[in-house]
Amino acid sequence: MKRLAKRSLSFEREYNLKFMGLVGNVFLDQKIDEAIQLGKQIDAYNQVLKRPELIPLTQFYIGVDSGFGSSAFAIVLLTVMDDKICVLETKEIYREQFDFCIT
Repeated sequence: MKRLAKRSLSFEREYNLKFMGLVGNVFLDQKIDEAIQLGKQIDAYNQVLKRPELIPLTQFYIGVDSGFGSSAFAIVLLTVMDDKICVLETKEIYREQFDFCIT
């Protein structure tokens, strides 16, 4: 079991209390990759653009991570389509002033 734990991407962070700064701990990398592939298959962005009559009936959500410290400022645009959360657009801004990012 110890060897399995040492192979984990989060081992250094969890057991040796080291800040890695590269890999998050909220979502598994595999699940993020699966979501990206699903988004490409559904092609939600173009589905919304092809049917403008649906835009007023569609709920859109924007998430913002201000990225204080060493993280990037991130923005994501989501919608719900066929009972699935679909990512329509993402943007990462590196090493920029906070005031620039929010305008």
